[in-house]
Amino acid sequence: MNKFRKFSLLLALIFAFSSSCPKNKVKSLNTKSIFIGLSIVALGITAFYNFFSNFTTKDDEEDSPDNLDSNLNNTNEENKNNINNNLNNNLNENSDKKSLENRKKSTEIIVVLDKSGSMYHLKESTIKSFNEMLESQKNLVSEFPAYLTTVAFSNNSQKIHNHEEIHTVNNMANEDYNPRGCTALFDTLGKTINEISEINKNNDKNIIFIIITDGYENASVEFKREDIKKMIEDKQKIGWNFIFFGANIDSCKEAESLGINRKNARNFEASDAGISRCMYKCNEFINKFRN
Repeated sequence: MNKFRKFSLLLALIFAFSSSCPKNKVKSLNTKSIFIGLSIVALGITAFYNFFSNFTTKDDEEDSPDNLDSNLNNTNEENKNNINNNLNNNLNENSDKKSLENRKKSTEIIVVLDKSGSMYHLKESTIKSFNEMLESQKNLVSEFPAYLTTVAFSNNSQKIHNHEEIHTVNNMANEDYNPRGCTALFDTLGKTINEISEINKNNDKNIIFIIITDGYENASVEFKREDIKKMIEDKQKIGWNFIFFGANIDSCKEAESLGINRKNARNFEASDAGISRCMYKCNEFINKFRN
């Protein structure tokens, strides 16, 4: 397209020359006619280029990764489909490179779920949408077993499920999830990664590690950001898969600061519909590795 634009500009210059050139400088009528003809072509090409350029630029902007990375609460159906397609294509850039043999093993699903005070207004919808995701996983037909660990956290972490075979997992109950307190995300991640490392010390499982939070870290005392980043980067090198969902924060930036590829980060709206869509996408992410 750049070459095309340069050509049209060249013809436009010819137009300028032919229009201003005195007759005594252009001795041949045929030459003058050629200049005028080329000038008309130049004007047409330039107008067409400008129209086509504006049109394609608009389309390119709509399909750009930054726009496809928009919040999961977007209600436009076309944008929802774009978000879904982008997430499915990019959730983990290594996933499509894994061989079938590497997928023929059990799956360890870890959900680290924020239960700080700011999640209180989402308590019912969080429990409901989490149980819907759980039911979907129980109904998924897979040759290999799956295990679930669910850790809810505020100032401290609480295990709701502890490495339980997916078909034996009880639904999250009202008393299991009572949001209050602050956000000790780093401490929860550090402890949970260490515990799952023991379960997977032979590296014989697909690890799917999902982080859901509605705010920034503000209460950890044992682990720092750089500690968690190194831990996550080390685990990703041996095949662990991390995804980060955040509300009220810059999820891509926060994920990157923890060593997680921004392609595996998504925003969600801190609303009933937003948490529901978040859990729906978690379910799709898990399916990608269990199927």
